[in-house]
Parts: sequence; C-alpha cells; structure tokens
Amino acid sequence: MDKALGIWAGVNGASIAARPIVGGLLVQHVNWESCSYVNVVVGAVALAMTWLCLRETTPSPEARSFDLPGTALLSTGLFGLVWALIKASSYGWGSARTIGFFVGSGAALALFVLRESRVPQPLLPLRLFRSVSLSAGTVLTVLLTFSIMVAMLFMTFFMQDVHGLSPVMTGVRILPLTGTPIFGAPVAGLVISKVGPRLLMAAGLAISAGGLSRTRRS
Repeated sequence: MDKALGIWAGVNGASIAARPIVGGLLVQHVNWESCSYVNVVVGAVALAMTWLCLRETTPSPEARSFDLPGTALLSTGLFGLVWALIKASSYGWGSARTIGFFVGSGAALALFVLRESRVPQPLLPLRLFRSVSLSAGTVLTVLLTFSIMVAMLFMTFFMQDVHGLSPVMTGVRILPLTGTPIFGAPVAGLVISKVGPRLLMAAGLAISAGGLSRTRRS
C-alpha cells in the first residue's frame, strides 16, 4: 500500500512539476485564461483512460445512496470561502459583501458537518477523525500544501515583477521545488514501509519549515 501511494504521489508530482512550465508557455504565447481551459482537455483524456483501462468492481453493499445534500452544502461552503478570499481586496475586508460571503460559507460548512453526523451514509464519515493519526496528518497536509502554494505564488510574482523574467523562465526556476516529489515520493513510500511514517514525516516537515522560512527572509 505504501509503495502504491508513493507511485501515485510521484505521478501527481510529475503533473505538479509540469504545471509551471506548461502554464508559463500558455501565459506567454496564448493568454492566462488558457491555463484554466486546458483542464477540460486533461479531464477528457482522464475520463477516456478511466473508461478504457479501469475494470468494473463489485458495488459495495455500504454504498446504497449518494449524499447529494451534503455535496451541495460542502460545495457551497467552499465556493463562498474561496470567493470571499479572492474578492476581499476588491470589496474591502470589512465590507458587507465580504463578511456576508464569509458568514454564508461558515454556515454552509457548519450545516455540512451537522448533516454528516446524522445521515446513515455520509459523504464524509466524521468517525474517521476519531483517529488522532488521521486528524493530525490531515491538518499537517493542509497547512503544508497551503504554505507551499502561497510561497510559489509569491515567488512567481517576485521573479516576474522584480527580476523581469518571462513566465517560461519563471517556471523553469520553480521546477526544482515542484519536481522534487517525482523522485522523493516513491522513495518515501519504500522508506515508510521499512521504518514507519513518524520519523520521515517529522524530518520532511522540518525541512519544509526551514525552506519556507528561508523563502520568507529572501
């Protein structure tokens, strides 16, 4: 299982590594909107490969229904949160619209949690988070991903606006950061299967924290 997850993470890392280069080419030679449109092509290819390559499995007796209201509440809450964060600079952080989106997002997410705790087949079984390891791992993953994405965003602006680099050359310079998972994830899967996850996760988080603090000082 650890090896499979390592391979999956490596493939995911390859897509992340390609993103700055492909995105730079699209921004430089087409327009920035094309970075979103290309997802339609990728999604179509993924759907076709899934249809052709994956074998059908026997449905689980537990999967009797799909939690459509839970999906709607989660989607509404996340949309409102992202929209508020994006538009706050235009609306003003203290404006009624910004506060309204934050409040609406919080209300939708609270209703989602309430529903998931009561329905027989929830979209997200809350009992999973009784596991301290799962809860801690989820929180750490969210914080680390958020920190890295924000660092990459500011590095992109810094390289283009301060150093005057083109979008493609900016992507090339970010490549060492995004390309590391291609090689590190499969190796991490092998190491975890031998020594367990705690030591490797602690070392990885410490290295990431050091790198992010160095980026902040730079």
